[in-house]
Parts: sequence; C-alpha cells; structure tokens
Amino acid sequence: RLSLVHAPQLAAYAGSPLPLVVAAALAAAGAFGVVRAVRSGDRLAGATLLGWLLLPSPEPWYATWLVPVVAFVRPSPARWALLAASVTGAVGYLQDLPGGTALHDPALLGGVMLALYALPVLIAAAAPAGQAPPTPPPLVSPAPTALPSPAASPAPAASPTPTPLPAATTTPNPFTYVVKPSPAPGGGPQILEIALNDKVLRPGGQLLVQITTSPEITRMVVRTMGREIGVPLAGTGVFSGQQTIPGGVPSFLLNRTYQIDFIGTTADGKTATATIPVRFER
Repeated sequence: RLSLVHAPQLAAYAGSPLPLVVAAALAAAGAFGVVRAVRSGDRLAGATLLGWLLLPSPEPWYATWLVPVVAFVRPSPARWALLAASVTGAVGYLQDLPGGTALHDPALLGGVMLALYALPVLIAAAAPAGQAPPTPPPLVSPAPTALPSPAASPAPAASPTPTPLPAATTTPNPFTYVVKPSPAPGGGPQILEIALNDKVLRPGGQLLVQITTSPEITRMVVRTMGREIGVPLAGTGVFSGQQTIPGGVPSFLLNRTYQIDFIGTTADGKTATATIPVRFER
C-alpha cells in the first residue's frame, strides 16, 4: 500500500530509494506540523493529523472521521491540513488503476505519494496561523454602590396637614438573561441560577455575570473554546463579576452561538456544572 510507513517496502518493490526519500521528506514536514499544532494548543487536530500520517493505508473514505474533527476544532493550520487530507485521500485509488508492472516505476510511486500527502503536510507545517482569539482579562467584582444617606426629617410644622412622601425610586435589574439549571441528580453541590446582562454579547460591550450556587461551592470558573475565566466570590453561594469585552475580535469568531460552561468546585473537590448558550455578534 502507498503510505509513509510502507516507504521501505515501496523502495524495495520499485528497486529505487526514491519512494523512501520522498516519504522521509513528507514525514519530516508532517512531524513538524504535528509539533506545531500541539505547541499552539491544537492538540486534537494535531493528534488526528498524526494518526492519519501513521495509517498503513489512508483510504479515501477516512474523510468520514476527518471532517467531524475539522468541524469541532478551532481554525488553525492543522485543521486546514485535515480538511485537505479528506480530499487528497482520493489519490489512494490511483494505485489500483495502472496494470502490469507500472507501479514498479519509482517516479510513479513517488508522485502518487506526493499527491496524497504533500498538500496536507505543507499546510500543517507552513500555513500562517490565524489570529488567536483574544484572552479576556479576569472578571472583577463590581465596586459596591454607596447608598444615599436618608434625608433628615423636617421638624413638624405648626399645621397638622400631612406632606405626601416622594415616590420610591428603584434601580433597574441589569440581568436580562437568567437561566435556572435543572438540579443535578443525587444531591451534592448545585448551580441554582446563572444571570447575564444579555444573551447577545458584542466586542467592546460590557459583560456582567452573577451565579447563585449552593453554599458549599467556593470556586467558580467560566469555560468555552478551551479558555477559562475565574469569577470572584461575592458572598456565600454568590459569584459575580464584570468586564469589558475586548474589541478587535477576529471575524470568524463573530455571529456564532457558543456553549458556555459554568463549573463550581467545593473545598473538597466536588464539582457542579451548568451550560448555557450565548450569542456573540458583531
């Protein structure tokens, strides 16, 4: 079979070192692409690419498991390499076309290997990395708002006629998106309520969050797309914070709905998790 792991056998089969040389160059570029993906945090894409490179027979229909990984991981050179591999895999059928001793030709073997592997490994090794999503600063607890001092009551007038009191003023609720997660089975720590200022967030806008939990939870983090932000503890069973969402967000991250995980942890390591959808728009 035409594959990198069979390069020594292909060289012996063709009676020439050419397939081995071509495979060695492709393997070196592929290994560099895998290491590059792992170092940049694209571990799933890098591991999938490595698995594809080590296949003894990269069949074309393997695109059925390459493409779902492409849909799951974030944009990166390794992701585009997997997408290319899902297409170039069709070259594997070329070895079934020539008859007789045609496949003994080292130039044909080397050319088919290049057509099968060259584009994915070059993309993984040399394609420019996309702009990484900005890492937002940690959420900060909102500063307490000083309550106005009550006005001193005037001395009673000589006339007994009562003076009507002014209408009470109320502060509008800043949280318009409130979710009450279903209770976790079996008791234990619970996330009781998640409140955000809006279900749709925008670059440069404000994010306010307040999470109400059972009292034993002492730590809260918010996680999405492999990134994690801590939410300060405001009181027993209450975590709250606010921040300005960074501007200059890459366009490929906008106009999408994300699943946001809220993970609470107790002092003895037990966890409670709740997930809500949040829209990120331009």
